[in-house]
This record gives sequence, structure tokens and C-alpha cells, in this order.
Amino acid sequence: MIKFNNLTSLINEKENHIFSENDEKILSKIEIEIFILNLKNKTTINDHEITLDKLRNLFSFSKNEQKSFDKIVFRDCKIDRLKIETIYLRNVIFENCEINEIEIKNCNTENLLKPIKFDGGKINNFKIINSTFSDNLHINHKSDMKLEISNLEILDSIFEKDFSFYNSIIENINIRDCDFNSLSEFINVEFLKKCDFQEITYKGFTLFDDCKFNAKAEFKYIIFEKITSFRNSIFIKGIDLEYISTDKEINFYKIKISDKNTTSQETYRIIKNQFEKLNNKIEANKYHALEMEQHRKSIWKSIFNDCNSFLKLLPDGIVLLIHKLSSNHSSNWFLALFWIFVVSLITSWSLDAVTVNNFFKYINILSKIEDFNNSYIAMTLNKVSLGYLYYQFLTAVRKDTRK
Repeated sequence: MIKFNNLTSLINEKENHIFSENDEKILSKIEIEIFILNLKNKTTINDHEITLDKLRNLFSFSKNEQKSFDKIVFRDCKIDRLKIETIYLRNVIFENCEINEIEIKNCNTENLLKPIKFDGGKINNFKIINSTFSDNLHINHKSDMKLEISNLEILDSIFEKDFSFYNSIIENINIRDCDFNSLSEFINVEFLKKCDFQEITYKGFTLFDDCKFNAKAEFKYIIFEKITSFRNSIFIKGIDLEYISTDKEINFYKIKISDKNTTSQETYRIIKNQFEKLNNKIEANKYHALEMEQHRKSIWKSIFNDCNSFLKLLPDGIVLLIHKLSSNHSSNWFLALFWIFVVSLITSWSLDAVTVNNFFKYINILSKIEDFNNSYIAMTLNKVSLGYLYYQFLTAVRKDTRK
């Protein structure tokens, strides 16, 4: 690895560290402290300003060359601070580089004309602030190399074309006050800690597929104007969708929410409704049960915390508790069947001996008063309990078989 102290030192090592490959100009194993990339006017490297003419000489893409290089690739380089001001006429790729800080600030559609790509490597701080991208921004786009980012911050920016992150690990992410006018996608990305998405408008297709959110995924004041997908994603600490707005479909196929207590009732309702739009009754009923469970917890929390609501909410709280215990909100037929057996055993023990014949006698909702030793109290309790439990049993069975 050569440390870039000045332009002359790099030119002297040019044969070892700068070479051509197909239509690419490769800069390999170069260490740079401060790199202000401006391929339109002048570039600054370690406080040395390099004019476009000198840069052409350095990169060997002068007009006199027979071959024109469309791409400039920084491969296996170390850069302490990278500031991107202008990309002009060339694609620039950072391949498997270690970069301490990247700042793209105040770029606009007039001077940011070519794609920037980062493939593999490690970035400590990546900031995009008050910029407009007229071309694609691909981060680790379809690369087999894993890209690690400690802190990613995107603020007050507009992305006119495709925006993509692939095969990456991001420790902290904060995206706020941005417009994505075309495709926006995070594919096979693992979010380790902070996941904060706020005040964003997605005008194109939006994908969060095959992602893993180790922290709670929070989406606040988000507008999804086209189809959105969270397909095959895992949410370890839950997901917050209470403040999103969309008229289009959201694909939650095969998502997994590990900590179900941290996801709100409203979020579960949104997920349930999306499965109902797709006529996926099995998944819709699963999230309906989770929605009802969060509702039950909310009711009981209000009962214990607000004395004025105690008498008003207590009946609802009792009903929801019984609904939970009897069939997990009409989602578990085995639980309802278990309680049917329990009611029969209790009735047998109370009136007669616990025998096989008595067990089936008191499980029969059509049994007569004589079977209860003429006790209307015992018959009423048995039949009311069995009627409720049989209803829960049939509802739970039917949830996965109805058309």
C-alpha cells in the first residue's frame, strides 16, 4: 500500500498502482487522507489541488489515448475522508475500500451526472446531505462482497433514479426528509442497532426484501405511492408502521416478528389488512390474533392505570382474557378442544364419578336435565361453557379452511 503524499509520488508508482483493465482505469492499494473528488473542475488530495489536465495525465484518459476509459475504480484503497462534490463524464467505483468518512453534500442534478458505486469494504461514517441524484446510486449493487457501514445518514435529499443497497451490514441508519422518485431497495441488508426512517416519500417501488432488523424498525410519516415489499424479512425487535400512508399493496410474505410484544396493535392491523387484500386468510388470521392480543394488553393496562376507566373497561377486559385463554383469539383449535375436555371432567367430578361414559355424556351439548341429576345450575354452566367453546373450536378450525 502506497501513501499518497503528493501527485509526483503517485505518478512515480504508477506502474504498480495504476493500470487498465477492459474499459476501467484501476487505482489499487493507495492510502489517501483527504480526498475531495471533483472530476469536473479540480480534485483535491491531501490538500494538493489537481487540475483536470493533471488528473487526465494521472489516470491516463487523455484525448490522445486511443482507448477511452468509462470507469475509474479505486480497489483495496484506504481513504480517511472522502468528499464527493462532482462526478462528471465517468463512472466512479470504490471496490473493497476502507473509508473512514464519506460526505456527499450539496450536490445537484447539474453536476452529479454519473453513477457512484461502492462494492464491498468498510465505511465508518456515510453522509448524504442536501443532494439531488440524477443518476443511479448503487451501494454494493449485486456484489458478492459484504459491505459494512457503521453509521449511515441520509438527509434532505432527492433520488431521481434507482437507489439500492445490497448485501450490507449497517449498524445505525437514519433517513429523513427525502424523496425517492424511482426504485428504492434494501436487499439482503442486516440492520444492527438504530433503524430510523422518517418523513420520506417513496414514489417508486420500495423493497426491503431478505433483510434482518436487529433493532426495532421504525417507519414514521412515510408515504408509499407504489407497491412496497418486506418479503422474507426478519424483525427481531418488532416493526412500527403506525404512521405510514399508502393506497397500494404491501407484501409481508414470510416475514418473521420475533419479539411480538414490541409491535403495536395498529401495525398488526395494517399487516392483517394487507394479507386480506391478497385473500391470504391463514396469514391474516394469524395477525388478527396478534392484533387482538395487543388490544387485550392495552385494555388491562388502562384498567390498572386509570381508576376512572376501571368499571367501564373491566367487562371488555374479562371477555378478551377469556377469549385469549380459550382459543388464543379464535386461532388455536387445540386450545378450545382442551377446555371442552376440562369442562366435561369438572362436570363429571362434580356430579358423578369420572368415567369414560360420564366423560362423553357431559361433553355432549344435547344431554338432558336428567343427566345432571336434575340440577339446572350444573346443566346451565355446562351447556353455556360448551356452547362458547364449541363456537371457538369451529371458528379456529374454519379460519384456515374457509374460502
